[in-house]
Amino acid sequence: MNVDRATSFESLSKTTSRLMELQDRSISETERLNRILGREKDRGSWGENQLENIFRLSGMEPYIDYMTQLTVSQDAKNVRPDAVVRLPGRGNFAIDSKAPLADYDTYLAAETPEQQAEAAKVFAATVKRHIQQLTSKSYYDYIKPSPDFVACFIPSDNVLSTALSGDQDLWNFAVRSKVLLCGPSSLMGMLWSVAYGWRQSQLQENAQEIMDLSETLHQRISVAYGHFHELSRSLGTTVKSYNKLVDSMESRLLVTIRTMETKGVKSKADIKEVDALVELPHDPNPDKWPVAPALPLTTLEAEIVELPRETE
Repeated sequence: MNVDRATSFESLSKTTSRLMELQDRSISETERLNRILGREKDRGSWGENQLENIFRLSGMEPYIDYMTQLTVSQDAKNVRPDAVVRLPGRGNFAIDSKAPLADYDTYLAAETPEQQAEAAKVFAATVKRHIQQLTSKSYYDYIKPSPDFVACFIPSDNVLSTALSGDQDLWNFAVRSKVLLCGPSSLMGMLWSVAYGWRQSQLQENAQEIMDLSETLHQRISVAYGHFHELSRSLGTTVKSYNKLVDSMESRLLVTIRTMETKGVKSKADIKEVDALVELPHDPNPDKWPVAPALPLTTLEAEIVELPRETE
């Protein structure tokens, strides 16, 4: 029994230590968030770092799929969104990560539900003013082609939820102002959709390239077939001329030579035996070619005769 008690006490001690560790970590994170909320520079850095983390987790590549701190100009006026995301089809959209978090620490410090509700309204009003500022910047007019909205990134889903709870019309107001309020979860989903669109676009480009290559290959095969067709005609003409020459030599020239030899007319040169042709051209199979062969089978298979050996 003492052993069981010792074991239980040891397990309880470990559990208590773990709970204390988690509590200390929670307090530490809360203090860190309070420090961030208390300094405007840290608030901006926190939003930018959160945005960069989401880009990385979504699988998007910097300077390829998106660019940060890009300055664009129009009519001697410069704007600098925190990020510009490239869309398939030559589109872009801007993201602003400078969420107004100055009044959120008041909400965290509230001790009663009434104080929290009032602090949420104040915070929602601050976010609303930031939405109006983003609308006046009209980022989408500087990064055309672009959909008519700018994404306002709030680096915490809880912070975004607090703002929406403080003003039930805040979301609709943002949409009417061409501003899309995004927390980490919703922005991640949006970027995943963009990344998927890029993959599909790449597949379509590859398919189009394959189609273009196929058309080019078909065209070149057609040209090669034209050359083959001409060669087939030339080969048939050559065989026909060869056969005429053989017929002429056998029926006329060699007969005359033999007659001359019987009359005692003969040179020192001998008329040598002619070797028979072994390699003959194959006739194209009409079932395997796009058009029928230009020459009939009988034309290509001309009879080749062997000349008799002359006797002294």
